[in-house]
Amino acid sequence: MRVRTGLFTGLLLLVGAMPVYAQKPGVVEIGAFGRFTKFESKLNFDDRLGVGARLGVFVVPNLAVEADVTYTRTKTQGDLDVRRTPVHLRLVYNRPVSDKATALVGAGYVRNIFRANYRETSSGVAGLLGVRFGLGNRFAVRVDATGDYIPTAESRFVPPQVAGVEKKKSNFHLGLEAGLSLLLRANRE
Repeated sequence: MRVRTGLFTGLLLLVGAMPVYAQKPGVVEIGAFGRFTKFESKLNFDDRLGVGARLGVFVVPNLAVEADVTYTRTKTQGDLDVRRTPVHLRLVYNRPVSDKATALVGAGYVRNIFRANYRETSSGVAGLLGVRFGLGNRFAVRVDATGDYIPTAESRFVPPQVAGVEKKKSNFHLGLEAGLSLLLRANRE
């Protein structure tokens, strides 16, 4: 635990000590990623892997508007199929920490859609912490940790035929995403 705390503190000091290398307005990020989702524990869904895609546009230096969508198939405790598709819209601040690495902090909106044997559609707040590692001028590897808080989840009205899902007023889902990004400039210099 102390090692993790020390590494995290060192990363924060590094982020604060490095100069800002601006991401220019008009730069577009297109990405694809794999996602591991840890679902709200009271839903009793299996935590699973899924896939997703992202589109981001830098509107001012270091600040991008991003949209992403993911798809995950899971099962309930009663072995029923469930499909989750969260759609995110976020503002993401990009803080370069070196020539090749950028720290990411984002917040915004999530529309959470569950289908198949469990049906819920609700909105909430989404957060993101991540890092992008450059692989040359256009490609990057990106790793993000996400959290989706749904304050008025429909799981408070769980139908009795969905075995194992407990009633709860709000839901919180965690995610870990890793994938590739392509960065494109609208105007070349």
